[in-house]
Amino acid sequence: MAHKSHDHSSSEQVENGSGHGETPSHACHHNHDAAKTPTHPIDENAIYTCPMHPQIEQVGPGNCPICGMALEPKDVHLAESGPNPELIDFTHRFWLGLVLATPLMVLSMGPMVGLPVENWLPPRLSKFVELIMATPVVLWCGWPFFVRGWQSILSRNPNMFTLIAMGTGAAYVYSAMATITPGTFPEAFRTEDGSVAVYFEAAATIIVLVLLGQVLELRARERTGGAIRALLDLAPKMARIVHEDGTEEDVPLSQVHGGDLLRIRPGDKIPVDGEVVEGASQVDESLLTGEPLPAEKKPGDPVTGGTINGTGSFVFRATRVGAKTMLAQIVAMVADAQRSRAPIQKLADAVSGVFVPAVVASAAVAFIIWSVWGPNPPMAYGLIAAVSVLIIGLM
Repeated sequence: MAHKSHDHSSSEQVENGSGHGETPSHACHHNHDAAKTPTHPIDENAIYTCPMHPQIEQVGPGNCPICGMALEPKDVHLAESGPNPELIDFTHRFWLGLVLATPLMVLSMGPMVGLPVENWLPPRLSKFVELIMATPVVLWCGWPFFVRGWQSILSRNPNMFTLIAMGTGAAYVYSAMATITPGTFPEAFRTEDGSVAVYFEAAATIIVLVLLGQVLELRARERTGGAIRALLDLAPKMARIVHEDGTEEDVPLSQVHGGDLLRIRPGDKIPVDGEVVEGASQVDESLLTGEPLPAEKKPGDPVTGGTINGTGSFVFRATRVGAKTMLAQIVAMVADAQRSRAPIQKLADAVSGVFVPAVVASAAVAFIIWSVWGPNPPMAYGLIAAVSVLIIGLM
């Protein structure tokens, strides 16, 4: 279907009761900035909604305060106007993270499978190399997770991004301190060469695995969106309008209004719903009825937008345009079904709402216990205990 100007479409949506021009009952009033670079124009005044939590709506792009996912336009025309910028961004981050995390895993876990890593690099130098490779993975590839984790704290909706940000962030900071200033850690945590064990590979690997999951999910949504694009392509972008003086003109579909007379020539797609007033033909309505034989159309018979005219020619009066057409309603229902939540999603939200605070609370309790009753230096033991709880909870 043709794209309409923002002003015209907004007013039409209010008139048609599509909900875009209304104030949502569960609207999100936090207009977060989207952590992505779009590849096509973004309508800052459009209504955006969460693909997993459709009750979340706000004006302009952003992230869902419940699950942290990037919001998408509620208007299916805007949603399908180009490639998913979040998918492109996350794909770039994933491949860079994979390239750096693979040798990082070899350096860290190689000795456990018999690789002579210590012959390649001294242990002290190896940890600095791990720090160099882990830094872009955690701080750049995983940056969207830290943004979403922080937003979840501000909105008081802890989710898995909260735990990912805290776990990987704590592991990276702890490992960086252990690499740069190992002397600040108690003697019991040092190895024979005086170094302290680090968790760079854990932080980097978790970031890459979460990115992989995000990329697979976004690709799946991209494929399911193909059905919507196919439905939108059923309607022509132009319509041939018949003026009162008998002249005819091809105009964009957005300029067609109820009551206009439109001419359909042999082989044309019918642009909107209407009623035949002049001429006769046979129309292929298989997209709606599944009937392989074309239906006879004569004056007084209804026609539906998106169907294909046969060899005859006729003039019909538009009765339903824009979001009121049957094709537009089918597209809207498919889009709503795509955003509907599976029952397991409710369980996942409930578990996440309890699990994440429980892990954070356990880490805080571990820090307090070791700091008060642990051996000297107690604060160091407390920090290590808290980081360990976060990493275990994240895995």
